[in-house]
Amino acid sequence: MDADSKAKIAFCYEGRINQSVLESLLKQLDGMSPMLGLTLEQRTRLSMVLIEQCQNIMKYGERNGDVGPMPDYERPGSVAFGRDGLGPYVSTACYIKPADRDALELSYRHIRDLSAQRLEEEYDRHRKSEDYKASRFDPSVGMGLLAVARHAAQGRDGQRRIDFEMETDNRAKTTVHVLH
Repeated sequence: MDADSKAKIAFCYEGRINQSVLESLLKQLDGMSPMLGLTLEQRTRLSMVLIEQCQNIMKYGERNGDVGPMPDYERPGSVAFGRDGLGPYVSTACYIKPADRDALELSYRHIRDLSAQRLEEEYDRHRKSEDYKASRFDPSVGMGLLAVARHAAQGRDGQRRIDFEMETDNRAKTTVHVLH
C-alpha cells in the first residue's frame, strides 16, 4: 500500500445512528480537529459531509441482522474519520436494500465524474426545484449527494474523491475526502 492509500483513522463508531449520535459525532470531530490538523474550512466541510452521510443512513439504511426494535429515524451503521495521504476524510457504511444497489452505485459513479461547473449547475437546479424527482438522480440520494460532492476534493484525474463500494452482504461503504 502506498502513502496515499493508507488510512489513518482518528475515530470510528459502529452502532445505531440517530440524531443524538450524530450530534456526538460532530462534537467528537470538532474536538479532534487540532489533532487532525484541520483548517476551519476543512472542519466545516467534514462536518457537512458527516451530517449528510449520517442522514442518509438514518433515512435509507436497512435494518439488517439482529438489531432489535428500532425507531424509524434510527439505523445501524458505522462512521470513521481521519486523515490519510489524500487528506481529511469521512467514511460511512450501512446496509441497503438489494433493490437499491445498482441505482446507488450508478449515482455515486455519475456524481464523482461531474465537472465542477456541471455539479454547480445541477446543485442550483435541484435546490431551486420544487420537485426533486425532476432530477436525473435517484431522489433518495439527489440533494444530499450533490451537497456531499460539492465538499469533496477533486483529484488530478478530475474525479471527486468519493469512493463507493458494495460489500457482498449489501453493506454500502462510502469514503469522501474533502477539499484541502
